[in-house]
Parts: sequence; structure tokens; C-alpha cells
Amino acid sequence: MKKLLILILSFLFFYNIEIFSYQLINNTFKPGQQKLTGIKNKDLDQPIIVKLTDKEGKPVINEPIYFSIYKTPSKANGHNLSDTIVYTDTNGIAQTYFKLGDKEGNYLLLISSKLTPQKNIILEIESLSKWWITITIVALLGGLALFLYGMDLMGKGLTKYGGAQLSGILRKLTANRFLGVIVGAIVTAIIQSSSATTVIVVGFINAGLMTLSQSIGIILGANIGTTITAQIVAFKLTDYALLFIAIGFAFLFIGKENRTKYIGEIILGFGILFYGIKIMGEVMEPFRYYQPFIEYMHSLENPVTGILVGMIFTAIIQSSSAATGVFIALAFQGMLTLKAAIPLTFGANIGTCVTAMLASMNANREAKRAALAHILFNVLSTIIFFPFFDHYERLIEYISFNGIHALNPQDIANYVPRQIAHAHSIAKIIAVILFLPFTNILAKFCIWILPYNKNEKKVTTKFLDEKVLLFPETALSLSKREIIRVAFSTKKMFDNAMIAIETKDIELINQVIKYDDKIDYLEDIIKRYLMQIGKTQLTEQQAKMQISYLYITEHIEHIADIIYKEMMKLIQKMIDKKIKFYSKDLKNLMEYHKLTEQIFQKLFTEWEKENLSVVDEIISLKNQSIKLENTIKKEHYNYIFENIQEALDTDSIVLDLINCYRQINSKLASIAFILKGDL
Repeated sequence: MKKLLILILSFLFFYNIEIFSYQLINNTFKPGQQKLTGIKNKDLDQPIIVKLTDKEGKPVINEPIYFSIYKTPSKANGHNLSDTIVYTDTNGIAQTYFKLGDKEGNYLLLISSKLTPQKNIILEIESLSKWWITITIVALLGGLALFLYGMDLMGKGLTKYGGAQLSGILRKLTANRFLGVIVGAIVTAIIQSSSATTVIVVGFINAGLMTLSQSIGIILGANIGTTITAQIVAFKLTDYALLFIAIGFAFLFIGKENRTKYIGEIILGFGILFYGIKIMGEVMEPFRYYQPFIEYMHSLENPVTGILVGMIFTAIIQSSSAATGVFIALAFQGMLTLKAAIPLTFGANIGTCVTAMLASMNANREAKRAALAHILFNVLSTIIFFPFFDHYERLIEYISFNGIHALNPQDIANYVPRQIAHAHSIAKIIAVILFLPFTNILAKFCIWILPYNKNEKKVTTKFLDEKVLLFPETALSLSKREIIRVAFSTKKMFDNAMIAIETKDIELINQVIKYDDKIDYLEDIIKRYLMQIGKTQLTEQQAKMQISYLYITEHIEHIADIIYKEMMKLIQKMIDKKIKFYSKDLKNLMEYHKLTEQIFQKLFTEWEKENLSVVDEIISLKNQSIKLENTIKKEHYNYIFENIQEALDTDSIVLDLINCYRQINSKLASIAFILKGDL
């Protein structure tokens, strides 16, 4: 009996070894697939395939494989397998086809063989609506919109909290190109947009506050600063997004002080940003199993295709940070390898240049060159890296996780998001190090491509840029430049008035009319621009400056009206009546004009230099003009008493012109008082 038991156990043992030596292999999935997807009420577009092999890996022929439906969506009908028992062919292959039912949801198929009783296969199939791609894309766009809004809100909050002086820092700390890189990186990291930094730089150059050479250092730094967003996104904080939103909302709406509200904006924006990432990840999950999309993602590993796709996508959404965020979201879903992500991020760097290009379209040549430098940096750095993409991929893998080369979806989700962030940052840093010694050459190259056109003229504001209204200090600085520009145009009108008196030139009078139309137009734009600045959060000093600029603009407008509506009419009257001034009256008027012109020139020249110590001198010159006016009037009356005919003929014109000069000097003195701080 004992021997019989041993014999039976031995038989069962060897029988099990024989059974367990067979393998039932799932050959249904293509690379990257983990389950199948299909449209309800339709056949799957690929067969269910398994392979049976023996212990040596050879195919097992003519063995039955059993297919059965293990689980279906609730109340689903119409689903079926074309064959439930299929015999393996000469390659050990057995396949069948499956039709999905009329309900959306998951189906489970059980695949088994008598030779592998402990190694059954359970295959998951997801049934989708025929509109699932459209619904997914709409949801993806919604998630992207939340991401962009969150990034914008966070950037604005950071700017309001600690960045009110950022534009001033940009302008003042750029004499050294190395310092410019650091400043550009810090400012961009705070405002969360290299495009915004480049727009500010374009505005500064357009206003003559910065040279092209100075701007290139900042632009290089901005390209480093913009990678901070990717580093933030790579930390998987999506599960805490709603918590950040709740905390930010509490700070924003319960807080009483502005700084508390700004902190609320930062946290709320941070939460919305991650919630957008969460939505994009969740709605894109079906694409993980959609074979055409999987094949498309693999095609992005072709560097040229990846660069073009990244460039076009980023040009559309106008944010390389957002584009990189989407790439990281794809990686979190296990869909985007590092090999595909690297060319995508380089393409995104080129695509983001669209914003700078648009900002420079109505700017001067120097500003256009700055935008061109931004484009050239990103294009040339892509060209430099292109031959070494494979080596760069291995470098990033080594730096990030000791050489882990993630290929399966689980590894991709665990490792690639951080690798993408590192690849984005390190590429920028390397490119900046390479380009920094050649900034002057880059500037000269930009000048060669866009040479200065002396005949180029504009009938518009020269310095104002609506894209920098978010940065009050920058906007006020540009407003000042535009006001001074209009003031000197008004002075040219004033100078032409005296020339017209001397020469009786009708053409000069017509030119003054054209100048007045231009000045009226520019002053209206300046006022509206200043009012738009007032809609942003201003410091007390900025608010005072904004009001003072409005007053100054109004005074300049009144001076232009005095010249056009009063002085030019008097000169026109003198020409029409063919009369001329008495020589001594003309000499006195020219002296009065010269003193007024001196006040005009000194006031706006020194204000442009920010030398406000001249204000007291302006007020002193105004008092001097009053004395001169009294002297001129006294002498004119003497000529009248002496019955000098020319003095008699031009009596009313002389006195009215003197009155015009007095009004202009009063307006200039009022501007001086405003600059002194007396509104």
C-alpha cells in the first residue's frame, strides 16, 4: 500500500511538471498596449490571439484553446465571440474575434487551455462611445485651459506679491551680460513665462531704455527661468490639487490685506494648474489603449516629427511651459517615452517664440532684433543638440535615476515625468553656457538680418505696449517716454510758429496743423493707456505717478492747442493782411520765444534724464519770463505812443502773441510743479 501511494504521488508530481512546462502566451497586445478598446456594437479592429508552447518554447499543434466571456457591463446585449473553442495551428496560434455589446464599459475574456490549468489569461476590453475621441479632446482642452489659467493666475499673484519692481530690476541690472542671464532667469521664474519677459524686453528696447546687446542676456536667462514650471509639474501633486484650490480660495476671499490675497492667488493658481494636469491625465487614459494613438506616440520618437509637433502645438497655445506640462501629463499616463519627449520639448522652445514675434510686429527695428535673437537662440540650440539626442537621452537617464531606461507604461509613469523636466532645464542651461560668450556676435547677426531702414516711418505711438500693462512700473516708464516724445513734437510746432512769423511760410502753418492732429491722436492714446494702468494693482507711489502723467499729458495738449488754435491763427491773420511786425517788436518777441523755448527744452530734457533738481530752475525761469513780458509790453506801448505805424498795425497781434507765450510758460511751470510733487 505504501509503495502504491508513492507511485501515485510520483506520477502526479511528474504529471504536474509536464503540465506546468506549457505556456499560454497573450499575443493580442501590440507594443505599449495593456488592454483593448473598441466602439460599442462593433467588432474589435484586431483579433484575440494567443500562443501555446511547450517547455522548450516550441509551438503546440492542434490543441484546443477555450475562449469565454467572463464579465460584461451591466445589462449589455449583443456581445459575442466568433469562436469559443479554437485549435492551435502549426505555429501554436489560436485566434478569435469579439463583437462588443450595446453598453459602454469593460468586458473581461477568459482564455484557457487544459495544458495550462493554472495559467489562464484574463483579457480586458473597454467599450467606448462612437464620440469618445471628440469628448476626450474637448475634456483635454478644458484641462489645458485650467492649466493655462492656473499658471497665469499663479504668475500674476507672484508678480503682485513680490514682483512690482521686477521690470525696474530688469532694466537696471543688465549692464553685465552674465548678470542679465541671472536676472532674466529669476524674473521669468517668478512671472512663469519667458514670453512675458521677452515682451517686456521688447517694450524696453522699443522705448530706448535697453540696447539689443543688453537684452540678449535677459532673453537667454528667460529660457532657463521658464523651465521652473516643468520642474513644479513633474512633482506629482495632482492628488492634492483640490486642497490647494480650497486653501487658495480661503486666502483670496477671506483675507483682508492685499498681500494675503496675493498669496491666495498664488496657491489657487497652483491648485488649478495641477487640477488641469489631473483632468488631462484622466481623460487621456483611453488613449493608452487606442492603437492608432500608441503608434502615433511611437512616431514622435523620430526627432524631426517630434520637433515639428512640439513647435506647432506650442505656437497654437503660445506657452512652452504649458506644452511641457502636457508632455509630462502624457508621461504620467505611461504614454510618452523620454526619447519622444526630448524632441517635443525642443520643438516647444521654437514654438514659444511666436509670442515674442507678435509682440515685436509693431515695434521698432531694435525690438524686432530682440525677438529675432530669441528665435535664433532656440532654433540654433535645437540644431546643435539634434545630432546628440540619443546621447542626451542617456545622460538625462543617468542623472535622473541612475540610468533607468523606461519603456513599459508603469516605468514611464514612474520615471519619465521627472526626466522630461530635467531634460528641459539642463538643455537650456547648456545652451545658455554655449551662447553666452557669443552674445555680441548674435546681436551683430540680428542687425545684419534686420538692418536699420532710415525711411521707415510710423503714424502711431512709439513706446507704448499693451502687453506690459500687467507690470505697472514698466508701463509707466513707457508712458513717460511717450509723453516726452509728444512734448518734443509740440516743441517742434512751437519752433515752427516763430519761423512762420519770420518767413510768412504758409507751408509751415500746414505742417503745424498736421502736427496738432498727430499730437491730439497720441495724447488720446496716452491717456487711455494710463487709465488702463490704473486698472491694475498699483502701489501708492505708482498711483501718484499715474495721476501726475495724466496731468502732464493734459498740459501738453493745452500747449499744442495754444500754438495751433491761437498762435497760428494770429500768424495766418498777419499773412492774409500782408502786414509785418515792427522790427523792435519782432526782436522782443523772438527773445520771449527763445526764453520759452529754453524752458521747454530744459524741462523735458532733464525730466528724461530723471534730473528733477532742475524743477526749481524752471520755476525761476518762469518768474524771469514774467519780467520779460512786462518789459516787452512796456516797450510796445511806447512804440504805440510814438505813432509807429507797424506797431499800430500789429498791436492786437503782438499782445495776443505775448498772451500765448505767457499761457505756454504757465503750463510748463505747472508741469514743473507736478514733477516736484505738487499736484
